[in-house]
Amino acid sequence: MGFKNRHPKRLVPLTQMLAVCWSLLLAAPCAHALSRAVDLRRLGAFALARHVPVVILFWSPTCRYCKVVADRFLGPDAQEPKYRRVIFRRIDIDSHKTLVDFSGARTTEARFAARYHLRLVPDIRFFDGHGQQVTRSLLGLSTPSFYDAYLSAALHKAMRACAGHRAAP
Repeated sequence: MGFKNRHPKRLVPLTQMLAVCWSLLLAAPCAHALSRAVDLRRLGAFALARHVPVVILFWSPTCRYCKVVADRFLGPDAQEPKYRRVIFRRIDIDSHKTLVDFSGARTTEARFAARYHLRLVPDIRFFDGHGQQVTRSLLGLSTPSFYDAYLSAALHKAMRACAGHRAAP
């Protein structure tokens, strides 16, 4: 006397619906959810008008630590209400895709990254709207358990630094 399914047609859609719900709940955001930087001059003007920093993750798609930083820290922080005005972008240090820098010059992501003599990735830099760094960068991912606190402190420092910036006439 085993259990007999009296409504098999009803249970199949319910099972499928539960599977979809679980996959949505368990799905982690991907690094691609962090938008690629395309026009930093435009973003810089926007940042100046809003008095907020431009946060750039220099990364490589082959770097697993970069993906952790993007997925576990920057992606969720970009969704936080207290950081909703901050501009978050990523730059692939090996990409030859076109990028407009803070001065309006056309370059590639790789050439732009090379200007900063990056030693390792992930490297998070905090810029004002003029393209000047406003606080120390976060390099690597040596202590994941403290990383969120380091990132939060750097974001707050960058936000304070940009709060008094004015747009150029």
